[in-house]
Amino acid sequence: MSTYHLADEDVIYPYVVHYQYKVKGETYNGKSQWFWFNPCIPKGAPIKILVDPKNPARSTVLKPES
Repeated sequence: MSTYHLADEDVIYPYVVHYQYKVKGETYNGKSQWFWFNPCIPKGAPIKILVDPKNPARSTVLKPES
């Protein structure tokens, strides 16, 4: 899992969280929707995601806790 900021010097863009997870031994990669604030998640830190049980390739990041 990692975050990055899509920024130019004079333009503010949102943050995106990239993550990886396993379901039944299969590895999947995902990325969050845009965060307009820095989610302050250290690389490698566990996060909560919601996975579609019928299609485990579909997932979303749950709102980071404060």
